[in-house]
Amino acid sequence: MQKKSETRVQNSKRRIGVIVMLLILAIALYLISGTYSRYTWKGETTGTVAVAKWQVGLSDTQTSELNVDFNIDGNTDVVSGKIAPGSTATGEFSINPKGSETSVDYKLVIDETALQDVGAHLTIDQVLAGETELTAGDDNSYTGTIKLNGAALTDADTVNIKVKVKWTDDGATADNVTENGYGNNVDTKLGLEGRTLQIPVKVQMQQHI
Repeated sequence: MQKKSETRVQNSKRRIGVIVMLLILAIALYLISGTYSRYTWKGETTGTVAVAKWQVGLSDTQTSELNVDFNIDGNTDVVSGKIAPGSTATGEFSINPKGSETSVDYKLVIDETALQDVGAHLTIDQVLAGETELTAGDDNSYTGTIKLNGAALTDADTVNIKVKVKWTDDGATADNVTENGYGNNVDTKLGLEGRTLQIPVKVQMQQHI
C-alpha cells in the first residue's frame, strides 16, 4: 500500500514537472516570436544638389585676353595721343561676371618692375573700380569683390576698371647731361625711338567665400 502511494506521488511530481517545462517552453516560444516575427522593409534614398555656376571674364565677351588701349590724358606740352615724361595715360576695361552664381573676388596685378623694364619711369597713378579708388596692397595688387544679391550676376554687375599710369621724370636735365648731343638718359632714348610702350595688367578672379 505504501509503495502504491509513493508511486502516485512520484507520478504526480513527474506530471507537474512536465507541465512546468511545457509552460516554460510555451512562454519562451511566445517571447521569441514576439521578438523576431514582425514586418520588415529596407530602402535607400539619394539626394541631389545643384552646383553653382562659375562664369567670369573680361569685357562683354568674357574673354581671357584683352588688348587695352591706353588713352593719353591731355597735356598741352605734348602732341595729342603721345606720352612723354610728366604725362599720364588711362586704360579702361571691364570685369564681367554675367551668369556667375557666386560672389566674385577680383585682383589686379600691375607689375611696376615690368613697367620699369620697358625703359620709361612708369608708375601707377590711380586705379578705379567704377567710382571707387582702389588702394594697392602689400604686393602692389588691387582687389575688390562683386557681391551676389540673391540671383545670378548680370551685365549690371559688371565692374569698369580704370588704370592711370604716369611717366615720372627721371630728373635728367640739360645741366647734368655730360655727353654731347642727346646724351644717354633712358627717357631721351625712348623719345628718339618713338616706340610703343606695353603696360602689363594681370587680372585674377576667384569665388568669394
